[in-house]
Amino acid sequence: NGKDDDCDGEIDNVNGTKDPLSKECYSGPADTKGKGACQAGKQLCLAATWSACQGEVVPAVKNCNNNKDNDCDGKVDVDCSCPVACSENSECAVSGCGDRIVCKSGKCVAACVESCLDDSDCAEPSCGPLSRCLNSVCSALSCPSICTLDIHCKIGPCGSKTACRGGACAEPLCPSSCNDNKDCAIANCGGRTACGNGVCTEPCKADSRYQTSCTAGFGPCQTTGKYVCSSDNQTVTCDAQPDLSKKQPEETCNDNIDDDCDGNPDDGCNLPKADWIVSFQTSGSEQVNYIDIDSSGAIYIAGWFYNAITIGQDTITPKGSSDIFFAKLDSSGSVKWLKSFGGTGNDNVLGLKVDAKGNIYITGKFENAITFASKTYTSKGKQDAFVAKFDNTGKEVWMQSLGGTGEDEAHGVTTDASDNVYVTGFFSGSVSAGSKTLTSLGDTDVFVVSLTSAGVYRWAMSGGTTSPDRGLGIGVDTNGNVYNSGIANNGATFGTFTVPSTGGTYVIRLKQSDGTVNRAQKGAATLISDSSGNLYFAGSFWGNLSLGSLTLTAAGTTSAAADLMGAKMDAAGNWVWGDSLGGSLREGGNIPTLGPNGEVFIAGSFASASLTVPGGTLNNQGMKDALITRQNPTTGKFDWVTGFGSTGDDFAIDVAVDASGNLYIVGGYSGSIKLRSKTISHAGGRDGFVIKIAKSDMP
Repeated sequence: NGKDDDCDGEIDNVNGTKDPLSKECYSGPADTKGKGACQAGKQLCLAATWSACQGEVVPAVKNCNNNKDNDCDGKVDVDCSCPVACSENSECAVSGCGDRIVCKSGKCVAACVESCLDDSDCAEPSCGPLSRCLNSVCSALSCPSICTLDIHCKIGPCGSKTACRGGACAEPLCPSSCNDNKDCAIANCGGRTACGNGVCTEPCKADSRYQTSCTAGFGPCQTTGKYVCSSDNQTVTCDAQPDLSKKQPEETCNDNIDDDCDGNPDDGCNLPKADWIVSFQTSGSEQVNYIDIDSSGAIYIAGWFYNAITIGQDTITPKGSSDIFFAKLDSSGSVKWLKSFGGTGNDNVLGLKVDAKGNIYITGKFENAITFASKTYTSKGKQDAFVAKFDNTGKEVWMQSLGGTGEDEAHGVTTDASDNVYVTGFFSGSVSAGSKTLTSLGDTDVFVVSLTSAGVYRWAMSGGTTSPDRGLGIGVDTNGNVYNSGIANNGATFGTFTVPSTGGTYVIRLKQSDGTVNRAQKGAATLISDSSGNLYFAGSFWGNLSLGSLTLTAAGTTSAAADLMGAKMDAAGNWVWGDSLGGSLREGGNIPTLGPNGEVFIAGSFASASLTVPGGTLNNQGMKDALITRQNPTTGKFDWVTGFGSTGDDFAIDVAVDASGNLYIVGGYSGSIKLRSKTISHAGGRDGFVIKIAKSDMP
């Protein structure tokens, strides 16, 4: 029929060698066939004519992040970003350009959002429904009902419907891939608002810690888990929980293990470990000032208070602004009884002593009128000094007052083997002590008086300068001597003696029988004596302190940077040893106390941020912390120092040691205090405490 019906290239052949019914076809660039996604197709011979090419895949616009070579350039997901510069539209035909498919002025731009002058500029096919030039931008009066490109929907009237899907403007789908969080800031992403590992996911899963290992707790309580999403899917949290069954109640010191699981190995090991604590707390203020222990081990304390205090079955209420309280405790810290006394003004306790028979002596000052043992006493000046005796049950026995026209105070008190009582303090003007009248030389002078156990004056003496002088410490020995220390100015006279170059302190020796002074020299603020007449001092100083051949040097040179000091003098008046402790601010020591083996304990306070102490560093917890020191009986060196405090002002005022070497501390505090094994709560203002530290818990 003159036709090549079988499309083999031969006409009317019957036995031809070629008999194909199909052939390969490819309309893309020759160098792209077989690369990436591109492949050849087939044409079929149909009715003597080749059909269209079927099944071929030619280069397409590069689609980033699908792991395919769509444009058949031999590269997978490379150069997907929109070019910074272009010369023709084809260079903008990559997915990274989005709607910016036109190359204008060397940049890929979205034709319809380029600035326009009139509607004719918006007549390009890509503008679709954006046929109006509004505010120099191709736009529409309302969101188009039909679209072909996303750009048709990226106009104000469409709101958040900025994607063209199915020919209509709609909320964009959450992208299958992302570069940063803003790619996922789409409603259809739901909670998957963060870009993590190239996909939109929950913010917690985009966190680099997600599903990595984590720990919870410290020390032996620590367990291991993984970071997982928190309940809001915004952050990660560790799914491990500490094993608190392994927590110890306190640290085992010096093992570098966080035994109490608080994150700090061996923390608190420089804090004292309390055997027991008794605290006096009200919404007002109260403080425990002094402590003593009798031969049976019973404990006696005294202090001041402003508001009613209830302990056990006992409640005490002040009669004036502040009153004095005192109490008896057993060795376990149980309060056996609680008593108080005072007048209509401000009263305070400044000394406490329990004699061999269990009688209690309290010294201090009172204001206005006070009734004691059915007798009323009225202060002659602002405040008068007093000494009061109570029996072992706290019953009032007798009281003696001593006062002039100014301010008078009684401080140190002690007794001898014959139950005679010795008291020191200071006064101004003229005062009567039995038949003896004492007259100050100028401002306040020192007084020392002795009374019988019945409260009758035996003798009285005074001394000082025309400037303020104060008697603070007192002690006796078994050789008939009384020792008195305190603060005095240079040239202070006591009897026929003048204290040379006091440096602000003095110590004198008197006869127990009549109060005659037979020695006077430089000393320290407070003292105690042993039965042989050795004296132990405590106080504070700044600059250099010369003690015979020994010189102590403070860290500072002013009273604001004073150091705590402790020193020993033998019965002959020779300095034996001394030591000091201090930092950049003020430290101070109160009355020293002897232990059963001759060691010396001093209660005080420190204001420096930290102190270098035996075994490490003692850190201040607030403004001022309580401080306890111990001196070696042979060398006098501080061999143990501890302290504790709150964020406020805290003081250790007095200490006592029982026959077994257990230590008892009293003072005041202004906030919650943590010790090594216990915590002292705080009610308000200034609170008072009694703390026992067992000998076994001291190094």
